[in-house]
Amino acid sequence: MISNFKITFKVITANVVILVLASIFSCNCPEMPCVDPPCSPVDTLGNMNYPDSSIVWQHNGDTIANFNISMRPIVYGNTVLFSLGSSTTGDPFLFYNKRSGRLLNTVSVPKNPTFKSGWFHQYNKFCVITDWYYVYVLDLESNIQILRLNLKDLGYEGPPRLFGLGKFAYFAVNKLNIPDNEYGNTWIRLNIETLEFEEVVSIQDIGTFTAKFESLGFFFKPDGDTVMIFQNRQYNIPNQSLKTDMYAYNINAKKFEWKIDSITTDGSSSLFPVLVKADKFYFQGTNEVFCFNCIDGKLIWKRSFQTEEFLKTNAILAEGKYIIKCESLLMVALDENSGLTIWENHDSGSSSSNMIYNKGSLFYETNQKGVGVIKKMRVTDGKIFWTYFSPNFPKYINSSYKYTGLTIDSETNYLYCNDQVYNMCVRLPK
Repeated sequence: MISNFKITFKVITANVVILVLASIFSCNCPEMPCVDPPCSPVDTLGNMNYPDSSIVWQHNGDTIANFNISMRPIVYGNTVLFSLGSSTTGDPFLFYNKRSGRLLNTVSVPKNPTFKSGWFHQYNKFCVITDWYYVYVLDLESNIQILRLNLKDLGYEGPPRLFGLGKFAYFAVNKLNIPDNEYGNTWIRLNIETLEFEEVVSIQDIGTFTAKFESLGFFFKPDGDTVMIFQNRQYNIPNQSLKTDMYAYNINAKKFEWKIDSITTDGSSSLFPVLVKADKFYFQGTNEVFCFNCIDGKLIWKRSFQTEEFLKTNAILAEGKYIIKCESLLMVALDENSGLTIWENHDSGSSSSNMIYNKGSLFYETNQKGVGVIKKMRVTDGKIFWTYFSPNFPKYINSSYKYTGLTIDSETNYLYCNDQVYNMCVRLPK
């Protein structure tokens, strides 16, 4: 940290004033090293003229390549967790003090050229993170790793996503070297307290279609049973066709409650979790959205947007609205009960990361004129009233909010993000 300084002149001529000011504002000041965050905006940006007061702290973990794509930040207690997806460092976990940015610990992991998927489940002080076949369990109170394993060592492999409920993290996997088990047609779960795995349910492939479980959500029946609601996103490889079915599986009774066959028109769908509220669940197809009854699987309403797609961004349920972000510039809010349109924003920006809801607003990363920015949108009417560009651009031409996703800490009201160079903590606008 470099202390602010104040120069006081008691007697000075007008010519000297002009010379001093000219010297300051023409200075190409060298960037001072950030030995240990927090770094003031002046220090990290190396720009004495245009400090960004929105930055609380930021940290560049790879000063060689100046490139870093983090997983979505995770906050617990006084810790915020990022990862460091870099061409020179691999992809370690970085534990920071969420207020000061002080680096508390670094946990190295096997170098993976695909970087972390960023899918995680948080349970109290623990978080479970998946990195394709690797599974990590971290303690965010002690800031340590307590488990790392490869699913292949347990006889499984599967897609790089996980879902969670309470003390359990769920993975869709296939069993290695088992016929009719070629993709992701078995749910297993990890008990975070005991660090033990168990199989929950499997479905055999049907004909030439290979099963692939995705989009897990949970419904609590009136009798107290827990029901898993998920899609079986199947591929018919020989015929190059798709088919998406929806299932409800009662974990307590160990039986299927219902099945919906071929729910989407084109056979494809989004990979994001179904959203459950009361006795309804909401689901994104490729260009369709649905609302179903959780108890019997009956369709309540459906909307189609033939020229749009919903594959890259999650949906949000907030304030009686089901809000969907298209891959074009369109954002739509539908009435959660009827599916009728409440508002549309045709200039919301394209998006390829998560949206989050916070205190009446949506926050998301999007593209604006070729540069990734963060936007804040009011949920009541879809109006955008804050757009935040990375202050590290254009010094670092790749500085752009794009892939990581956002996290807001309810205690500090700070926004945690990544601009592909820095892991950042930013003050929200008032």
